[in-house]
Amino acid sequence: MKSLPILLALALCALTAATAASLPRLKTSDNKRFLFTADGKPFFYLGDTTWELFYRLNREQAIQLFENRAARKFNVLQSVAIAELEGHTDPNAYGHLPFVDLDVTKPAVKDGPQNDYWDHVDFIVR
Repeated sequence: MKSLPILLALALCALTAATAASLPRLKTSDNKRFLFTADGKPFFYLGDTTWELFYRLNREQAIQLFENRAARKFNVLQSVAIAELEGHTDPNAYGHLPFVDLDVTKPAVKDGPQNDYWDHVDFIVR
């Protein structure tokens, strides 16, 4: 499924897919202020802000970043799908822009994998 072309903060686990699949699901507390695992244990959120991850780094660099942060025990990376300043006007590492003619109502989507900005976002999120 294509990523929605809106400015979102994304929390990404800096772990391999195999490790991430074995992690417990998270839920919020009743007052919506804390994260817990499904079995009720508090989730310690040790995050790094990688705001421009999706348009500055290629796939290999993103994987290196994940491995680097995981080795340093970070368990969350905070990024935005479209960076605040040049994220909509500067192409990503593969030369793709997120929107057609800078119109946020027209995501630049092409058929097939790895053909557009949003395919790159999907790869990194996975």
